[in-house]
Amino acid sequence: MAGSEDRSTAGDAREEFVGVSWVDDTSRRTWQPRLERVQFAWRVLGTTSVIAGLRDAALVVVPAPHVAWFATTVRAAGLDFLQLAVEAGASSYTSNASFADGTTPETAVRVAVGRTAACRALAAAWWDQDDENVGRLLDYPQCCVRAFIEDFVHDRWLDTTWPSATRTAAAGADWVVQPCIPETNLLLRWIGVRSVFHLPCSADCQPSIVVGRRLRGALGGLGYEDEAGWLEELLTMPVTWSGHAGTARIQTPILRLAVASDPLPRRRVVTRPGREDEHAGGPADGS
Repeated sequence: MAGSEDRSTAGDAREEFVGVSWVDDTSRRTWQPRLERVQFAWRVLGTTSVIAGLRDAALVVVPAPHVAWFATTVRAAGLDFLQLAVEAGASSYTSNASFADGTTPETAVRVAVGRTAACRALAAAWWDQDDENVGRLLDYPQCCVRAFIEDFVHDRWLDTTWPSATRTAAAGADWVVQPCIPETNLLLRWIGVRSVFHLPCSADCQPSIVVGRRLRGALGGLGYEDEAGWLEELLTMPVTWSGHAGTARIQTPILRLAVASDPLPRRRVVTRPGREDEHAGGPADGS
């Protein structure tokens, strides 16, 4: 079982980091502006998915200088807004938020957004650290909420990539090949590239696939057709995650990431073939 993995400092507070490097200048020139537009569109969807009725409430991280504008905007749309905590940064993804004592231009504010009853219920569950109710109120699949509680809360994984991968149908001991399903691909979540707001319990989680298709379709409905297409293209590129000794390295044809992970005693690899080579082999080189 993934939870019994020998991780010498599992659960200890560890500094999180994300390093990004482009494979070449052509990839950077082509994809950096696209990536920035995808990231922006996904942030917009966090709130507009509630306005559009796709879900009852959302947790949103807002840069501190924009909180007043954000509150005015969501209230004009008929939503309630409650501030939950001030965080020391506004990165695309973090496993453990670092809370700050007050707002500065570098901090961000985590807020609950939704119709009044749902917003207040979400805030209360978040303050109570009631993860099961938080997941329910955010309309996350129950199987994924249970997996989150098992992996992150009980087993104290920092990076849930490996325990999630071991639930895939054909998981091996040290190497897992996942199907090319963009809706459950979270290997690029550290740079804001994802099709769902939650952590799928496995690569073939059917409820997550349904949610991801609906959300990606909503992007197009909001006028972000190009961004939705680029998002799908990014999530169907071949990608390899390789974790060992507290660092995970992620390789795609256009960029590489180095991110904080768990201190696995030996190298573990998760790979997803691209859409074009799913039946022909040739995953991204994770070496």
